[in-house]
Amino acid sequence: MKKRNPLYLATGAALALSLGGGLAQASVLEEVIVTAQKREQNLQDVGVSVTAYSGNQLDALGFDNNVDITQQVPGMQLNTFSPSLTTFNIRGISQNNFTDNLEAPIAVYIDDAYVSSMQAINGQMFDMQRMEVLRGPQGTLFGRNATGGLVHYITNKATDEELNGYVQVEGGDYSRKAVEGAVGGAISDRARYRIAGRWNEMDGYIESKPFPGYDAPLPPPSGVDIGGMDGYSARIALQFDVGDRTLVDVMAKYSEDDGVPTGGYNFLQYGSNADAYIPQEFIDFTTDVIGAPAEATADIFFCESQIDCFAPVNEAGLATFQGDADEPFEHYSDYPGFLDRTIENYTVNIEHEFVSGMQLQSITNYQAIDKFYTEDGDGIPVPIIEFTTVADQTQFSQEFRLSGDSDNFRWQTGLYWLDIEMDNQALTAGSPAFGAANELGFGETAISPAVEQDYQIDATNWSVFGQGEFDVSDRLTVIAGLRWSQDDKEMDFVSNYRDDAAGVFVPNLFNFEEVVDAAGGDQDEIDYGDWAGRLQLDFRVTEDTLLFASYNRGIKGGNWTVSAGVSLDTIRHDEEILDSFEAGFKTQTADGTLRINGTVFYYDYTDYQAFSFNGGTPQIRNSDAESMGGELEVFWTPTENWDFVLGASLLDTEVDEVFGPELQATPVPGVVVDWPVDSISGYELPNAPRYSLNYLARYNMPLGDSSLALQVDGNFNDDQWFEVTNEGGSLQEAYNVTNARITWTTGSEALEIVAWVKNVFDEEYKIYNLNLGILGNTSQYAPPRMVGGQVRYAF
Repeated sequence: MKKRNPLYLATGAALALSLGGGLAQASVLEEVIVTAQKREQNLQDVGVSVTAYSGNQLDALGFDNNVDITQQVPGMQLNTFSPSLTTFNIRGISQNNFTDNLEAPIAVYIDDAYVSSMQAINGQMFDMQRMEVLRGPQGTLFGRNATGGLVHYITNKATDEELNGYVQVEGGDYSRKAVEGAVGGAISDRARYRIAGRWNEMDGYIESKPFPGYDAPLPPPSGVDIGGMDGYSARIALQFDVGDRTLVDVMAKYSEDDGVPTGGYNFLQYGSNADAYIPQEFIDFTTDVIGAPAEATADIFFCESQIDCFAPVNEAGLATFQGDADEPFEHYSDYPGFLDRTIENYTVNIEHEFVSGMQLQSITNYQAIDKFYTEDGDGIPVPIIEFTTVADQTQFSQEFRLSGDSDNFRWQTGLYWLDIEMDNQALTAGSPAFGAANELGFGETAISPAVEQDYQIDATNWSVFGQGEFDVSDRLTVIAGLRWSQDDKEMDFVSNYRDDAAGVFVPNLFNFEEVVDAAGGDQDEIDYGDWAGRLQLDFRVTEDTLLFASYNRGIKGGNWTVSAGVSLDTIRHDEEILDSFEAGFKTQTADGTLRINGTVFYYDYTDYQAFSFNGGTPQIRNSDAESMGGELEVFWTPTENWDFVLGASLLDTEVDEVFGPELQATPVPGVVVDWPVDSISGYELPNAPRYSLNYLARYNMPLGDSSLALQVDGNFNDDQWFEVTNEGGSLQEAYNVTNARITWTTGSEALEIVAWVKNVFDEEYKIYNLNLGILGNTSQYAPPRMVGGQVRYAF
């Protein structure tokens, strides 16, 4: 049997540079093998926009977490506030809502198995074979529909018969500690194993501080620094030869995060109120209730104190302040948030080759996530927002794939099944619950209102797919693919109102099933069947140059916004459809020392699922949108000593209509603001800088019997918005992050010592923002400059 796993000889980015210590001798002439079309191909022969990195490259870049890859992938951005949520963005396409039930338009796979929960993506990355990022819709060959792109993590399997492995220890700033290792070899002449694991721990880099400049009695600070780590992850891989034509891979993975401090944001200052819109409801309240003249309203509600005042906003209720937190690495929360999470993942991959040459593959996967997360959502020592979620989610998937080829035709076809079950709860306390308090008549007496949410979702998907590649001539290839996908979902949802301080509890505040039955609708069910397709032409200009052009139709089913304050009219959002038109080239010099790959694209989005803080709660509404731009990647090895990588991305995006808060309850008893402007248009997609760059330069030199490598890498991003509303606080101005690394390796390549500096110039930049309208903005900033090192021994 032609075993697939040993064929991954030099997987990596388009330049096969083994950037890891001791492997700097690797030649760029080595084959670069990826599976972007579910079969092994040289990356330069794949007419798809792909960035990939080998395990050695990931190590050399210092990437030890799944989210680190965004630093070196053109057109890819990250939005995250803790390990509990990871939002990847590719070409402006993302899903920024943080509720546990949503799936992302950027599909994530681990060892060919889809990961449905955005809460299970952020994790430790170790003992990797490679990583691939595919840009654009990927609905034809991969199991789950993906409108925006795909990220695939491939770990090292049990392929080696000789005993081998490594151990690595690491230390750095903020009491950073980590231990990582792997060992593998033969069990018998037909069975192999590999065991790998990683443990890390680090104190938080955002310090807990008393709230400055406020003399009234306040709760003490939480005393918990956030942004740290505390967890471990382990994998066991087994591989069996069953006869001469069947290969079985079995993988079991387990990870645990234990009491990771989180959920203490930077509360952005309010800025000037000179051009602010003052709602009539505030004027009426200050005049009629507290006797203040209308002209004094600004001094009462828009002032320097973040405790007593509301944020300056425009007529759509969106905060106008643009800028950064005065102290981005301090938080003033009194409530100690934390994350507990366990993730289990089991996969059985069976490959059989028939005598005829056809191949059958079966991928069976089971995943389970158990999560408890709680946070102080406002970042200041008053209960404006406190948020807690509990998630118990399981998924099972089964894929069968049959493939074959002849002299000028290659084909694949298959079946896919996915079943997701959720039993989740959430508690939203503070300002978002005042709407419910007003509706129930408790607005004047509410002290600490909260809305409990309890929901169960059963979601299934089945699909049938196929793709063929026909060589019209030695130079021209036609590729066509089609998938029919059927989504069926059901949800039970009940919310209750409670105010423990006031001694109030109201069950069945919103009983979804009863409300739907009374209205005679079907909002608690989703029945969506649709097709995804691909049509592509590849033209081989020369042996070293490929041109390609394609049309792809991507689809993503609808879902529900499960949060406090939703109504029957807004709880469900529709499916989204993306029509993608793409063209590109891949070329290299005859000696392989220079490779240049480029792509341009145009996206036409129908019913884009846009997230905003609507009605005082996080919600998703559909709107049309478009995005256009391109990526360029250059990989150059001018001599045996020098390696260079440069990536660039250009983006131009627009959303037709975005809804603002519209109607928003306030912490002032009985005051509800009806904003005069409900929606806005012509705004940019979130996390979509007009241009961005990633770069790497590495110098390798012999040092007696050993070698020394000096490396600088990083990325630059133009101005971008973290939210589709483009409100002031979500603006992140242009920034650059540069990292440095020195690696010393013995001649035998057994011992490696590394010293590194991340964020060399101590750049301050956001990685998350949430607009709360008149309540202001909460943000979280990326880590400051950090220094550390590691020692690795391989055998």
